[in-house]
Amino acid sequence: MLDGSSGNLFSPIDPIIRTLNDVVIDEYEGSSLHILAGGSVSIGTAEIHAPDAGQLGLDFLQETLTLTDGTVVQIDGGAQPTLDIRAGVLPSSPGRTPVRAINRV
Repeated sequence: MLDGSSGNLFSPIDPIIRTLNDVVIDEYEGSSLHILAGGSVSIGTAEIHAPDAGQLGLDFLQETLTLTDGTVVQIDGGAQPTLDIRAGVLPSSPGRTPVRAINRV
């Protein structure tokens, strides 16, 4: 919420949240969810029903990540139901929303 309180989120599409700040969600329901936050992330419950059949980079992410302990993790929100939460990312990491996404109705 804009006032700083938490809220619920339902999203059958467009489940990529990119911010340099904190993210607080009480309940999430929908397709694959990706959160890339510069601050902290707090999420109460999440119910992921399906992968997102939308557009790569706009509706879901597909990446290979290497964790600090060397573990390799495959992220593909379009192929399988995915909950991808990254907190404390560097300002260059959250990426940018494609211009065409801003103009969607």
